Amino acid sequence: MSSRKIIKYILLILILSTACSKPQNSPILGEVFLEKKLKNDKFAITYRGNVFSSEKTVKEHAMQKAAEVTVDNGYKYFTVLMDRKITREERVNPSMYSSVNKSNLQNAKVAKVLNLQGKGSRIIIKCSLEKDNDDYIEASSLLN
Repeated sequence: MSSRKIIKYILLILILSTACSKPQNSPILGEVFLEKKLKNDKFAITYRGNVFSSEKTVKEHAMQKAAEVTVDNGYKYFTVLMDRKITREERVNPSMYSSVNKSNLQNAKVAKVLNLQGKGSRIIIKCSLEKDNDDYIEASSLLN
């Protein structure tokens, strides 16, 4: 078997194995999570899916990340103050996020170079210890 065929099979296996897994920061498929603390109780969260991500999937993952951020910061509820779709053509600028780890930054750079970033969602949430109104979501209800 030629080395070219072997490389094609390896790439196919990598793509198929990561396409079925839970979203993470995948440099191969361009998935990136970013978060930024705006105030004590407000956060900006960006989830950038890969080229295979649907709008529904992107929204679900952004909301799940919002729930994680809420719980990680000691809150129980959150509400979405702003929700904006990110098109494939728009670029996520990781340097604007204070909590970007090296893995996220590297994944964003790799995805940009390979042009594999897909649709995304940028949301701003406000967290709370109490459910102030019906717009607030209990974070634990979105976590597995």
